[in-house]
Amino acid sequence: MDIEKRRILVTLPECLEMLLLSPNYQRWCQRIRYCIFDEIHCMSGDIGSDVWERIMLLINCPMIGLSATVNNGESLRCWIENVEKQRSILSKTSEPRQVYLISHHERLADLNKYLYSNRQLYSLHPIGLMNGKQLTSRDIPKDFSLSPCETLRLNEAIQKHHVHSQSIPTLTEYFSPDWIIERSKCNKYSNLVSNQLKDLITNGETSKIDSICSSLSSTTSNQISYPELKPMSSLIHEFVLTLKEKNLLPCIVFTDSRSLCEELAESVTQYFEKLENELRQTKYKSQIEALEKLKTQIEKAAKTSNRCDNDEKGNDKSSKSQQTNEDRNQLHLSGYEENLLNGILDECTLANRRSCDRELVDQLIERVSSRHPRLVRYLNRGVAYHHPQLKGRSRSVVEGLFRNRYAQIIFSTWTLGM
Repeated sequence: MDIEKRRILVTLPECLEMLLLSPNYQRWCQRIRYCIFDEIHCMSGDIGSDVWERIMLLINCPMIGLSATVNNGESLRCWIENVEKQRSILSKTSEPRQVYLISHHERLADLNKYLYSNRQLYSLHPIGLMNGKQLTSRDIPKDFSLSPCETLRLNEAIQKHHVHSQSIPTLTEYFSPDWIIERSKCNKYSNLVSNQLKDLITNGETSKIDSICSSLSSTTSNQISYPELKPMSSLIHEFVLTLKEKNLLPCIVFTDSRSLCEELAESVTQYFEKLENELRQTKYKSQIEALEKLKTQIEKAAKTSNRCDNDEKGNDKSSKSQQTNEDRNQLHLSGYEENLLNGILDECTLANRRSCDRELVDQLIERVSSRHPRLVRYLNRGVAYHHPQLKGRSRSVVEGLFRNRYAQIIFSTWTLGM
């Protein structure tokens, strides 16, 4: 790729560092006018954090850092401000570039929290995880927000315990004038409900807060056993099956360990392979035996037909040959029967084989079939992994199959960017 002709370049921190340090690209580096660092919180990670710091020191242009998970934004701003002051001294400019922290406290996508235990998902309400003493001593976090569902649950809990610190309109009164319920208005209603709780915290009404927290807590159930004392291999395939039963796939499972990504993918794949062998020996045994007999008949008919074709002279076809051809045309395996005999059973894969672009899927899998046969084995079950050691083509194949909704679960480190 001719980088010097590109007006916009999307790349990785490691690749950008190589460009900034390369003597061959110094003229191009001087033309950089703006740099946007996405997921800037990665500079605090255990792996690769030094790369982030170096490129922020090396690059000599205005930059924007984006993140949804930085909790010490002011400290980061001060660090970058000191960098700009030193840069100004070295470059002998009159004034350093100004550094601003822009905070945005609204999410466009809800984060619903659940606790998994014994093949069940229990909804977790953020207020239900606290108690009156914690809230009155520490208050609600500044970045606290509720999804519409969590807002309704909190409002119901407040009404249930007859807490009327301030009057707020009902849902009908608040939303009925609008033709479409906009997210911004949902957030405003959420603030009204949250303010009721904040009034209780300000007044130190610990007993009422405890009652509200208890009614929102799902961790008091006797059915919950957390953490479960089971091997990881058993826990992960049970968890995946639970997501499948509840129609919550596709899914990304994040972990910091590259080896664990592959171990979990291997564990889920092995479970489905073992299940498939069991089903072939039990549920589908009689059907498979019948299909094997039918396949033998088809092969015999094909051999007989070929022999008759070789014995024919000119265009004079014998009646026996015509009958053989008719028998061969009638004997064939359907797509379902072929899959039952030689393919992967529907019960033994997560792959979305019905509504995907089959031609695209085959092309993508073919691209990694020679280099990563183990990854192909996982992909055929709708499972994949994604980490820094998965390079170039293989990484794009995994992302493409997940985006195409063929692969239904990915075990990934921080590298996954869709």
